[in-house]
Amino acid sequence: MTLNLFLVPAFLLAGVSSLQAADEASALQALKDLNPKKFEVENNDAGQVTSIRIDGCRDLTDEHLRHFAAFPELRELKISHATKFDGSGARYLTDLQHLESLQVGGTRFSNEGLQFLSSHPNLQALQLRHAGVTDDGMTYAAQMPNLKEILVSPKFTKKIADAGVRKLAQSKTLEDLTVEQTFLTYEGSLSAYKNHPSLKTVYLRDVLIGESDIEKLKADHPNANIRVKVLDDKTRPRYQKAIDKHWKN
Repeated sequence: MTLNLFLVPAFLLAGVSSLQAADEASALQALKDLNPKKFEVENNDAGQVTSIRIDGCRDLTDEHLRHFAAFPELRELKISHATKFDGSGARYLTDLQHLESLQVGGTRFSNEGLQFLSSHPNLQALQLRHAGVTDDGMTYAAQMPNLKEILVSPKFTKKIADAGVRKLAQSKTLEDLTVEQTFLTYEGSLSAYKNHPSLKTVYLRDVLIGESDIEKLKADHPNANIRVKVLDDKTRPRYQKAIDKHWKN
């Protein structure tokens, strides 16, 4: 059940204790007061908040993530286009034991945020689009004990390329790898996934990679779902400025 914050009725919180209901209502109001362009909330049958999606919130800072402690049943969190958010507030998410999915995009979410979450017991899905994380941060992502899905999309900066993608191969629980908008090679990164114990799906989207490298990847994983969408003449103009800036040499 998807609910806009403005439509969350009090009776939905009737299934939880009055104290917890008050805490959740107060935290939701505090987030609402930041005036995000989009704010969506989902609740379980007991009325507890299980999913929050925030988009276009210029005033959201890392300290505001302390409000998420009021949502012990939170399973999904998505924050996008919040330019003051750098990921240090991820320390407030470490006690959310049911958190399974985190998506950040258009933020400065950094390696520090991944470090805070590196031992989270239930985090299974991670999406990092146009964020501040780098190759080094992928070490922390690979340490997550139950990580199954990851998407990284550095928008043709040099933040994440072969070195970071190679680090992700250290995750023995990873099943689904998606990499967008970067340069990749077989020898530099993809060869590290040969004989990976759990990998089922690889999706390389809008990447620059050689055809022979793609064939080697497919040969390594005959039973996996390997999809590759190389950057073509139609989509390349969208990223050409970034390519020239970061990869000219």
